[in-house]
Amino acid sequence: MTSLFRNSSPGALTREQAVGLLKKKFAERQRQAQQARELAAQGRGEDTEIAHVARGELVVPWALQNPEVIAVLQRTAAAHGIPFEMLSVGSAMNRINPNTGAPEFWFEGMRDRISNFFENDDVNDGQAITEGIAARGAYDGIKNDLIRGEYDERVRQLGPFDNAQRAQYKPYFREQMPPEMGVFVEKKPTGPREGSFGQANVPNPKATEAARMLGRAGRGLGVVGAGLAAADIATAEDPYRAAFANLGALGGGVLGGFAGGAAGALTGPGAVVAAPAGALAVSALGGDLGYRGGEKLYDFGYDQYRRW
Repeated sequence: MTSLFRNSSPGALTREQAVGLLKKKFAERQRQAQQARELAAQGRGEDTEIAHVARGELVVPWALQNPEVIAVLQRTAAAHGIPFEMLSVGSAMNRINPNTGAPEFWFEGMRDRISNFFENDDVNDGQAITEGIAARGAYDGIKNDLIRGEYDERVRQLGPFDNAQRAQYKPYFREQMPPEMGVFVEKKPTGPREGSFGQANVPNPKATEAARMLGRAGRGLGVVGAGLAAADIATAEDPYRAAFANLGALGGGVLGGFAGGAAGALTGPGAVVAAPAGALAVSALGGDLGYRGGEKLYDFGYDQYRRW
Protein backbone atom coordinates (compact mmCIF):
# COMPACT_ATOMS: atom_id res chain seq x y z
CA MET A 1 0.00 0.00 0.00
CA THR A 2 2.95 2.32 0.58
CA SER A 3 3.52 2.67 -3.15
CA LEU A 4 0.06 4.14 -3.58
CA PHE A 5 1.35 7.33 -1.97
CA ARG A 6 4.64 7.38 -3.86
CA ASN A 7 3.74 8.19 -7.41
CA SER A 8 4.51 11.13 -9.58
CA SER A 9 0.91 12.10 -10.31
CA PRO A 10 0.19 15.80 -9.77
CA GLY A 11 -1.16 16.35 -6.27
CA ALA A 12 -0.44 12.78 -5.14
CA LEU A 13 -0.13 12.31 -1.37
CA THR A 14 2.89 10.78 0.28
CA ARG A 15 2.25 8.19 2.98
CA GLU A 16 3.27 10.72 5.66
CA GLN A 17 0.89 13.33 4.26
CA ALA A 18 -1.98 10.87 4.14
CA VAL A 19 -1.42 9.78 7.75
CA GLY A 20 -1.11 13.40 8.82
CA LEU A 21 -4.38 14.25 7.09
CA LEU A 22 -6.16 11.41 8.86
CA LYS A 23 -4.81 12.54 12.24
CA LYS A 24 -5.81 16.13 11.59
CA LYS A 25 -9.37 15.18 10.69
CA PHE A 26 -9.69 12.93 13.72
CA ALA A 27 -8.39 15.69 16.01
CA GLU A 28 -10.87 18.18 14.53
CA ARG A 29 -13.71 15.80 15.14
CA GLN A 30 -12.65 15.26 18.75
CA ARG A 31 -12.38 19.03 19.23
CA GLN A 32 -15.93 19.55 17.99
CA ALA A 33 -17.24 16.84 20.32
CA GLN A 34 -15.45 18.47 23.27
CA GLN A 35 -16.94 21.85 22.40
CA ALA A 36 -20.40 20.28 22.37
CA ARG A 37 -19.84 18.85 25.86
CA GLU A 38 -18.60 22.21 27.15
CA LEU A 39 -21.64 24.01 25.77
CA ALA A 40 -23.97 21.45 27.35
CA ALA A 41 -22.33 22.05 30.73
CA GLN A 42 -23.32 25.72 30.58
CA GLY A 43 -27.05 25.01 30.50
CA ARG A 44 -29.24 26.78 33.09
CA GLY A 45 -31.77 25.20 35.39
CA GLU A 46 -32.39 21.59 34.43
CA ASP A 47 -30.89 21.99 30.96
CA THR A 48 -28.01 19.54 30.67
CA GLU A 49 -28.15 18.72 26.94
CA ILE A 50 -27.64 20.46 23.63
CA ALA A 51 -29.03 19.28 20.33
CA HIS A 52 -29.14 20.02 16.62
CA VAL A 53 -32.61 21.37 15.81
CA ALA A 54 -34.18 23.11 12.84
CA ARG A 55 -35.81 26.53 12.77
CA GLY A 56 -39.54 26.17 13.33
CA GLU A 57 -39.39 22.87 15.23
CA LEU A 58 -41.49 22.76 18.40
CA VAL A 59 -40.13 21.86 21.83
CA VAL A 60 -42.58 20.36 24.34
CA PRO A 61 -41.57 21.34 27.91
CA TRP A 62 -42.35 19.08 30.86
CA ALA A 63 -45.27 21.29 31.90
CA LEU A 64 -47.08 20.61 28.60
CA GLN A 65 -46.48 16.87 28.50
CA ASN A 66 -49.88 15.72 29.71
CA PRO A 67 -51.40 12.34 28.68
CA GLU A 68 -53.49 13.87 25.91
CA VAL A 69 -50.56 15.65 24.27
CA ILE A 70 -48.33 12.57 24.57
CA ALA A 71 -51.05 10.36 23.05
CA VAL A 72 -51.41 12.67 20.02
CA LEU A 73 -47.65 12.84 19.54
CA GLN A 74 -47.32 9.06 19.79
CA ARG A 75 -50.01 8.50 17.15
CA THR A 76 -48.47 11.09 14.83
CA ALA A 77 -44.96 9.63 15.22
CA ALA A 78 -46.26 6.11 14.58
CA ALA A 79 -48.04 7.28 11.41
CA HIS A 80 -44.70 8.51 10.09
CA GLY A 81 -42.77 5.39 11.12
CA ILE A 82 -40.82 7.21 13.86
CA PRO A 83 -40.24 5.44 17.21
CA PHE A 84 -41.58 7.83 19.84
CA GLU A 85 -38.56 7.30 22.09
CA MET A 86 -36.36 8.92 19.44
CA LEU A 87 -38.12 12.22 20.19
CA SER A 88 -37.13 12.23 23.85
CA VAL A 89 -33.92 14.10 24.63
CA GLY A 90 -31.37 11.82 26.25
CA SER A 91 -33.00 8.62 25.04
CA ALA A 92 -30.71 5.79 23.96
CA MET A 93 -32.61 5.88 20.66
CA ASN A 94 -31.66 9.47 19.82
CA ARG A 95 -29.89 9.94 16.53
CA ILE A 96 -26.38 11.28 17.11
CA ASN A 97 -24.58 13.73 14.86
CA PRO A 98 -21.27 11.97 14.06
CA ASN A 99 -19.32 15.23 13.96
CA THR A 100 -20.37 16.74 17.30
CA GLY A 101 -21.76 13.84 19.32
CA ALA A 102 -24.94 15.84 20.00
CA PRO A 103 -28.43 14.42 19.34
CA GLU A 104 -30.29 15.47 16.20
CA PHE A 105 -33.98 15.24 15.45
CA TRP A 106 -34.55 15.20 11.70
CA PHE A 107 -36.44 12.15 10.57
CA GLU A 108 -37.64 10.40 7.47
CA GLY A 109 -40.29 7.81 6.79
CA MET A 110 -39.46 4.33 5.53
CA ARG A 111 -40.08 5.35 1.91
CA ASP A 112 -37.79 8.34 2.34
CA ARG A 113 -35.14 6.17 3.97
CA ILE A 114 -35.07 3.83 1.00
CA SER A 115 -35.02 6.76 -1.41
CA ASN A 116 -32.22 8.52 0.46
CA PHE A 117 -30.23 5.29 0.62
CA PHE A 118 -30.02 5.28 -3.16
CA GLU A 119 -29.67 9.07 -3.51
CA ASN A 120 -26.89 9.54 -0.97
CA ASP A 121 -24.75 12.42 -2.23
CA ASP A 122 -21.75 11.10 -0.28
CA VAL A 123 -21.49 8.14 -2.63
CA ASN A 124 -19.32 8.34 -5.72
CA ASP A 125 -21.28 5.79 -7.75
CA GLY A 126 -18.57 5.39 -10.36
CA GLN A 127 -15.91 4.67 -7.76
CA ALA A 128 -18.09 2.28 -5.75
CA ILE A 129 -19.05 0.36 -8.88
CA THR A 130 -15.43 0.21 -10.06
CA GLU A 131 -14.30 -1.04 -6.67
CA GLY A 132 -16.97 -3.73 -6.72
CA ILE A 133 -15.99 -4.97 -10.17
CA ALA A 134 -12.27 -4.78 -9.35
CA ALA A 135 -12.76 -6.75 -6.14
CA ARG A 136 -14.66 -9.52 -7.88
CA GLY A 137 -12.17 -9.62 -10.74
CA ALA A 138 -9.31 -9.84 -8.25
CA TYR A 139 -11.04 -12.67 -6.40
CA ASP A 140 -11.74 -14.59 -9.60
CA GLY A 141 -8.26 -14.27 -11.05
CA ILE A 142 -6.37 -15.05 -7.85
CA LYS A 143 -8.63 -17.94 -6.86
CA ASN A 144 -8.42 -19.50 -10.30
CA ASP A 145 -4.62 -19.26 -10.22
CA LEU A 146 -4.46 -20.85 -6.77
CA ILE A 147 -6.79 -23.68 -7.76
CA ARG A 148 -4.77 -24.40 -10.88
CA GLY A 149 -1.57 -24.38 -8.85
CA GLU A 150 -2.96 -26.92 -6.41
CA TYR A 151 -4.23 -29.07 -9.28
CA ASP A 152 -0.85 -29.03 -11.01
CA GLU A 153 0.87 -30.02 -7.77
CA ARG A 154 -1.46 -33.00 -7.36
CA VAL A 155 -0.89 -34.02 -10.98
CA ARG A 156 2.89 -33.98 -10.58
CA GLN A 157 2.57 -36.48 -7.75
CA LEU A 158 0.84 -39.03 -10.00
CA GLY A 159 2.48 -41.81 -11.94
CA PRO A 160 2.82 -41.39 -15.72
CA PHE A 161 -0.08 -43.81 -16.34
CA ASP A 162 -2.45 -42.69 -13.55
CA ASN A 163 -4.95 -41.28 -16.04
CA ALA A 164 -7.96 -42.53 -14.05
CA GLN A 165 -6.84 -40.68 -10.92
CA ARG A 166 -6.17 -37.49 -12.89
CA ALA A 167 -9.64 -37.76 -14.44
CA GLN A 168 -11.09 -37.76 -10.92
CA TYR A 169 -9.13 -34.66 -9.97
CA LYS A 170 -10.55 -32.53 -12.78
CA PRO A 171 -14.24 -32.37 -11.75
CA TYR A 172 -13.26 -31.85 -8.11
CA PHE A 173 -11.10 -28.82 -8.86
CA ARG A 174 -13.54 -27.43 -11.40
CA GLU A 175 -16.18 -27.31 -8.69
CA GLN A 176 -13.89 -25.07 -6.62
CA MET A 177 -13.71 -22.44 -9.37
CA PRO A 178 -15.82 -19.27 -9.28
CA PRO A 179 -19.13 -20.04 -11.06
CA GLU A 180 -18.59 -17.46 -13.80
CA MET A 181 -15.28 -19.10 -14.70
CA GLY A 182 -16.27 -22.70 -14.13
CA VAL A 183 -18.79 -22.55 -16.97
CA PHE A 184 -15.93 -22.33 -19.47
CA VAL A 185 -14.34 -25.60 -18.42
CA GLU A 186 -17.15 -27.77 -17.07
CA LYS A 187 -17.97 -29.20 -20.50
CA LYS A 188 -14.37 -30.02 -21.38
CA PRO A 189 -13.46 -33.72 -21.27
CA THR A 190 -11.97 -35.07 -18.05
CA GLY A 191 -10.01 -37.88 -19.74
CA PRO A 192 -6.46 -37.69 -21.08
CA ARG A 193 -5.72 -35.40 -24.00
CA GLU A 194 -4.95 -36.90 -27.36
CA GLY A 195 -1.27 -37.78 -27.57
CA SER A 196 -0.74 -37.55 -23.81
CA PHE A 197 -0.50 -41.28 -23.12
CA GLY A 198 2.08 -41.89 -20.43
CA GLN A 199 1.99 -38.24 -19.31
CA ALA A 200 -0.67 -38.33 -16.60
CA ASN A 201 1.76 -36.56 -14.27
CA VAL A 202 2.47 -33.69 -16.67
CA PRO A 203 0.20 -30.60 -16.27
CA ASN A 204 -1.21 -28.90 -19.35
CA PRO A 205 1.22 -25.98 -19.88
CA LYS A 206 -1.32 -23.87 -21.79
CA ALA A 207 -3.93 -24.16 -19.03
CA THR A 208 -1.32 -23.42 -16.39
CA GLU A 209 -0.08 -20.32 -18.19
CA ALA A 210 -3.65 -19.11 -18.74
CA ALA A 211 -4.31 -19.47 -15.01
CA ARG A 212 -1.15 -17.56 -14.20
CA MET A 213 -2.18 -14.73 -16.51
CA LEU A 214 -5.57 -14.57 -14.81
CA GLY A 215 -3.81 -14.50 -11.47
CA ARG A 216 -1.64 -11.57 -12.53
CA ALA A 217 -4.68 -9.74 -13.89
CA GLY A 218 -6.51 -10.43 -10.64
CA ARG A 219 -3.70 -9.02 -8.56
CA GLY A 220 -3.64 -5.96 -10.79
CA LEU A 221 -7.35 -5.43 -10.25
CA GLY A 222 -6.78 -5.86 -6.54
CA VAL A 223 -4.28 -3.02 -6.61
CA VAL A 224 -6.77 -0.85 -8.51
CA GLY A 225 -9.54 -1.51 -6.00
CA ALA A 226 -7.27 -1.01 -3.00
CA GLY A 227 -5.83 2.16 -4.52
CA LEU A 228 -9.25 3.69 -5.10
CA ALA A 229 -10.28 2.81 -1.56
CA ALA A 230 -7.09 4.25 -0.06
CA ALA A 231 -7.44 7.50 -1.99
CA ASP A 232 -11.09 7.85 -0.97
CA ILE A 233 -10.26 7.26 2.70
CA ALA A 234 -7.32 9.68 2.66
CA THR A 235 -9.38 12.53 1.19
CA ALA A 236 -12.69 11.92 3.01
CA GLU A 237 -14.03 14.33 5.61
CA ASP A 238 -14.55 11.32 7.88
CA PRO A 239 -11.87 8.73 7.07
CA TYR A 240 -13.31 6.13 9.45
CA ARG A 241 -16.71 6.32 7.80
CA ALA A 242 -15.03 6.14 4.40
CA ALA A 243 -13.11 3.04 5.51
CA PHE A 244 -16.36 1.27 6.37
CA ALA A 245 -17.87 2.39 3.07
CA ASN A 246 -14.95 1.14 0.98
CA LEU A 247 -14.78 -2.17 2.80
CA GLY A 248 -18.47 -2.50 2.05
CA ALA A 249 -17.88 -1.76 -1.62
CA LEU A 250 -15.08 -4.33 -1.92
CA GLY A 251 -16.97 -6.99 0.01
CA GLY A 252 -20.20 -6.23 -1.81
CA GLY A 253 -18.45 -6.63 -5.15
CA VAL A 254 -17.08 -10.06 -4.23
CA LEU A 255 -20.38 -11.36 -2.84
CA GLY A 256 -22.46 -9.75 -5.56
CA GLY A 257 -20.28 -11.26 -8.26
CA PHE A 258 -20.70 -14.70 -6.74
CA ALA A 259 -24.49 -14.33 -6.66
CA GLY A 260 -24.66 -13.03 -10.24
CA GLY A 261 -22.26 -15.66 -11.56
CA ALA A 262 -24.06 -18.48 -9.77
CA ALA A 263 -27.42 -17.35 -11.12
CA GLY A 264 -26.05 -17.07 -14.65
CA ALA A 265 -24.48 -20.52 -14.42
CA LEU A 266 -27.97 -22.00 -14.03
CA THR A 267 -29.18 -20.78 -17.41
CA GLY A 268 -28.10 -23.88 -19.31
CA PRO A 269 -26.61 -23.43 -22.79
CA GLY A 270 -26.42 -19.68 -22.32
CA ALA A 271 -24.36 -19.95 -19.14
CA VAL A 272 -21.08 -19.12 -20.88
CA VAL A 273 -22.51 -15.65 -21.50
CA ALA A 274 -24.98 -15.28 -18.65
CA ALA A 275 -22.58 -16.26 -15.85
CA PRO A 276 -19.82 -13.71 -16.61
CA ALA A 277 -22.40 -11.04 -17.46
CA GLY A 278 -24.28 -11.73 -14.25
CA ALA A 279 -21.11 -11.61 -12.19
CA LEU A 280 -20.09 -8.31 -13.78
CA ALA A 281 -23.49 -6.66 -13.34
CA VAL A 282 -24.16 -7.81 -9.79
CA SER A 283 -20.59 -7.13 -8.62
CA ALA A 284 -21.12 -3.53 -9.80
CA LEU A 285 -24.42 -3.36 -7.94
CA GLY A 286 -22.84 -5.01 -4.91
CA GLY A 287 -20.06 -2.43 -4.88
CA ASP A 288 -22.54 0.44 -4.97
CA LEU A 289 -24.87 -0.99 -2.33
CA GLY A 290 -21.94 -2.13 -0.21
CA TYR A 291 -20.53 1.40 -0.12
CA ARG A 292 -23.86 2.82 1.01
CA GLY A 293 -24.37 0.00 3.46
CA GLY A 294 -20.91 0.54 4.95
CA GLU A 295 -21.73 4.18 5.60
CA LYS A 296 -25.05 3.28 7.22
CA LEU A 297 -23.39 0.63 9.37
CA TYR A 298 -20.77 3.10 10.55
CA ASP A 299 -23.43 5.73 11.34
CA PHE A 300 -25.41 3.21 13.36
CA GLY A 301 -22.35 1.99 15.24
CA TYR A 302 -21.17 5.50 15.97
CA ASP A 303 -24.61 6.44 17.28
CA GLN A 304 -24.45 3.51 19.70
CA TYR A 305 -20.92 4.40 20.75
CA ARG A 306 -21.85 8.00 21.54
CA ARG A 307 -24.66 6.82 23.82
CA TRP A 308 -22.37 4.76 26.04
